[in-house]
Amino acid sequence: MLRVDRRFNLLATCPRNREFFAIRGLESILMDLGDESPTAWKSGISGVVLGLTGLDQYEVPYRVRELLSWNPWVVRDIKRLVPIEFVVDTDLEEFTRVAGELARRIPGDASYKVELRRRYTQLRRMEIIDAFASAIPRRVSLEEPDYIVWVEVLGPKTGVSLVRPDGVLYVEREVTRL
Repeated sequence: MLRVDRRFNLLATCPRNREFFAIRGLESILMDLGDESPTAWKSGISGVVLGLTGLDQYEVPYRVRELLSWNPWVVRDIKRLVPIEFVVDTDLEEFTRVAGELARRIPGDASYKVELRRRYTQLRRMEIIDAFASAIPRRVSLEEPDYIVWVEVLGPKTGVSLVRPDGVLYVEREVTRL
C-alpha cells in the first residue's frame, strides 16, 4: 500500500527491505542537525523512504555531506537523499504548472536538465520530461547543467525540486571520495 499522500519534503532511497533502518537513521541524522521532531516513514515502494523535517530541506543534503566528511559511518542505510519542494498529483498539467514556477528561479543565461525517477506510473518518460521542458524556456545541458529539475514519480503523487548539481546527496559516492 502506497503511503505518499502525507506531506513530505525529503525522499531517501535505501536497499530493499532496509526501510526500517533507513527511517531510524534519517530521523536520527535530522535530530543531530537540530530538528526537534523529524518524521520518516515507508512510502510503500520498496527502497523508498519519505521524511518531513522542519529544517530547510535544501540544506539537509549539504549538512549531511559535512557530517560524512568527519564520520563516514553516520549514514548506513541511506543511499540517496533528495530534497522535495513540491508534492503534486502525477498529472502532466500539474507538471507544467510546477515547471512554470521553477522556471522563474532559473536565471535566463543558466542551463538545466530534468532528472527523473519513475515508479508505479503508466506515463512515459518522455511525456513527463516534455511536460517540464515545455514550461522552462532555458538552455538544456545534459552534461553540465547549472540547475536540475529533480522529479520523483511515486504512483499517484510526484515530488519535484530545483537543485544545483550537488544538491542531491549520493552517500556511497560521497564516502568513496573521502
